[in-house]
Amino acid sequence: LALRLPGGFILMPQAQYGYTENKLFSVKARLEKHVLKNGYLNLSYEQNFSNNLKLAEAGFRYDFSFAQAGATVRQYNDKTSFIEYARGSLIRDRKTKYLGTDNRPNVGRGGISVIPFLDLNANGKKDPGEPKAQGLNLHSNGGRIVKNDRDTTIRIFGLEPYTNCFIDLDPNSFDNISWRLTKETYSVAVDPDILKNIEIPIIIAGEATGYVFLESEGEKKGQGRIVVSFFDSSLKPAGKNITEDDGYFSYFGLNSGKYTVRIKKIGRAHV
Repeated sequence: LALRLPGGFILMPQAQYGYTENKLFSVKARLEKHVLKNGYLNLSYEQNFSNNLKLAEAGFRYDFSFAQAGATVRQYNDKTSFIEYARGSLIRDRKTKYLGTDNRPNVGRGGISVIPFLDLNANGKKDPGEPKAQGLNLHSNGGRIVKNDRDTTIRIFGLEPYTNCFIDLDPNSFDNISWRLTKETYSVAVDPDILKNIEIPIIIAGEATGYVFLESEGEKKGQGRIVVSFFDSSLKPAGKNITEDDGYFSYFGLNSGKYTVRIKKIGRAHV
């Protein structure tokens, strides 16, 4: 349990109980307080009934951006020890030319580099000259998400290896409404001690508008409830819409390219 107390203190009581043995093995209480900017003071006491061990601890830890450092005084039974420690990680990814630090150990852990880019030719691959896209937001089922606004890359650190990381992309992230995601969910296998690169294609969607009308004796009359279907250059369906009462139609979400438009009146044959 973790209980928040007045004054910014956090109390964490803990007990270990063996159901099969019907026996209480140990009890522990830890008191922690946040001080300075990234510092933590902590006091703890533990009693282990199995080996009759009593352990008391007092320590201080400070979290830098690149490492954690701290010192602890430990009293167990009639012995006293003083412990100093520092831990952190140096992370390098040659493919993306990334070199960074982390204040948590990452040895044996995995990571993912998410690289959003504008897919100008809509082929799903990052080709030379296609720029990176800024503004993407995402959520993952694990790890720590770190954004780099300078190169738009989003990295996920501290992932459990040999598992799958599920990444959900926010389709409403971008300021430009014409930018659209081709996929919103990714499942990525996590490998230890590797930053796996995942390129996210973002297409620039176009809009087609127009009117469907009948012209008789020089007079045009808009036709409502007409199905307007769009087909790509391979004549595969790319979308459809229905005209308004005045014959107006609008469809947003077409990739760059040439399209064929066909109309069909609801309940009747092609016209």
